[in-house]
Amino acid sequence: MNVRSFLEEKAARLPDKTCLVFERERFSFREFDALVNRVANSLADLGVGPGDRVGGVMPNCLEWIVLYFAVAKLGAANVFVNTQYDANLLLGTGPEPTGLIDKQDEASLRDVGRRLRAGG
Repeated sequence: MNVRSFLEEKAARLPDKTCLVFERERFSFREFDALVNRVANSLADLGVGPGDRVGGVMPNCLEWIVLYFAVAKLGAANVFVNTQYDANLLLGTGPEPTGLIDKQDEASLRDVGRRLRAGG
């Protein structure tokens, strides 16, 4: 079983069971799967697909968890790294990732997370 099928299967079988508690927020499998699907659809609209690599440099946050599952749902590879690394250094090593979210984008990503949780 892979990450994609795990989440989809749990959302179908146990939709109202708690899937995730992060800080003060609680998500059922149905809610979390819907949130992940919205982010996955947005990434797909940006051209992310199977085999692509999506990089992220960010602290532990809800958006990291959602992005991890969204990338996996698309069949792309997560390339997340320690927030202590410098994004410019990472861009110069190995193949270029499909996208990169660094500390400068953290506020924007948090805003996207808030809008997604609000249903917009």
